[in-house]
Amino acid sequence: MFLRTFIVHCAISLSLGLASNWDGLEQDLDLDLSNVAKLQVQFGGKGEILEVDLGKEIALNQVQQEPEITFEPESGANYTLIMVDPDAPSRKKPVAREWLHWLMVDIPGANIKAGKVITSFNPSGPPARSGFHRYVFMLFKQSSSLKNLKRIRTRRGFKVTKFMEDNGLGNTPVAANFYITQRA
Repeated sequence: MFLRTFIVHCAISLSLGLASNWDGLEQDLDLDLSNVAKLQVQFGGKGEILEVDLGKEIALNQVQQEPEITFEPESGANYTLIMVDPDAPSRKKPVAREWLHWLMVDIPGANIKAGKVITSFNPSGPPARSGFHRYVFMLFKQSSSLKNLKRIRTRRGFKVTKFMEDNGLGNTPVAANFYITQRA
């Protein structure tokens, strides 16, 4: 009995710990992130590998290349990957919220490279003296192919929730992660 109670307590603590680490993103993106898995995101390659870890600070010069994304897919499922900056041009005055940094659809399983690029990867580039920016990666399971996507006209003012609604992506991502960085 004690072991079962301990395991349940640990599972609840882990879930609550993950939920409390979103740094205001649930409110700013109007998303429920309390039950999402942690998306594995790594920058680097030749040399140091940097793991994105729920708000961990990463130096701006270390996040300029397209990252490697890994996750455990559901058999036969396709996915959408979205990366946004909700703090554009600054967290105090986010008038360009949400800045779209990357959008890929129809990702077969975990094969990111085989997905369709809608908006190419745009590295983090916060304005000088604008403070820390949160860069958020979200993975959504698709119910069908997104072949008839509406054109994304601008990166500025992209709305994840509107995109989800317009394309039948459900109410919440299946996995997410984020880092913070700033320009000195």
